[in-house]
Amino acid sequence: MTSAPGSTVPTARLDDLFAATGWGHGDIQFMLIDVERAADVLSTVDLSVWRPWVLVVEGTVSASTAGQDLRPESNGETWEPAVLAAGYEFCLFDGVSRFYVAEEHSELRPVLSYPACVLDDFARFQEEDLKAHHADQLAAANRELLYWRSVAIRSWGGAMAGRRSESVPLKNAISVLKAKVPRRLKAPLRKVRNAQRALARRARR
Repeated sequence: MTSAPGSTVPTARLDDLFAATGWGHGDIQFMLIDVERAADVLSTVDLSVWRPWVLVVEGTVSASTAGQDLRPESNGETWEPAVLAAGYEFCLFDGVSRFYVAEEHSELRPVLSYPACVLDDFARFQEEDLKAHHADQLAAANRELLYWRSVAIRSWGGAMAGRRSESVPLKNAISVLKAKVPRRLKAPLRKVRNAQRALARRARR
């Protein structure tokens, strides 16, 4: 198998690859053959032994491969008879790939017989990726908001602690003045005392 001019890569039969994994014959639920020469790949697996529940095979030759600027050409006639003979039922052609279901899992045929549509409530990858990006931005904004909130609270707490330390001499000074001034002059001092108490209450919250 040639991957590029002057270079080669090793190949192996699908039968051998499946056996090497240790999978049981009934454990393959979905198999996708996404190559233009599907007949070559399918010839390396015995579908009477290995029974993927759902088999999806690229069923076209791309326009670039075909050398024409038209819709891709179908190549199913070269390999589909062998798939059908192995006990697979055709379900859907989506324009690129052909979907088959093993006859022992024919209960899956109804849901495989129509392409994805709005009734499936599916989400496109691009939309989910955009949502995730916005979620990351929102989380970052929330983290920054919490950080600056904590900075503000610490600053406010420090300022209030400083005021509490100043309240003791202020209270003593008010007491001395109360003893020395006439009653008619105590009203302004009472306002100062009330303001000092209100400040202390706020500091305790």
